[in-house]
Amino acid sequence: MSSLNTTDYLVIAAYLLVLVGLGFYFRKRASKSLEDYFLGGKQLPWWAMGRKAAEILIEKLKHPNRPLTQIRLNAKLVLPNGNGEYSMED
Repeated sequence: MSSLNTTDYLVIAAYLLVLVGLGFYFRKRASKSLEDYFLGGKQLPWWAMGRKAAEILIEKLKHPNRPLTQIRLNAKLVLPNGNGEYSMED
């Protein structure tokens, strides 16, 4: 594997600068109030909130008994034992 050249370092630096700039921009917007931070300034359209609520509901209905199913199937728990190997436990 070869080392990074000048172009690679420039791309990484530009990426970091964009991330820092976005962080400062959104910090200003999010620091108006706690309500603005958690509720997005109440500017989210009704259909986007409904879609997210439906996604959450579907996800919860899809796997409601996952732990119970693992118990019924006598699933094994795979744990690392500290020396790079794994052991199966009930």
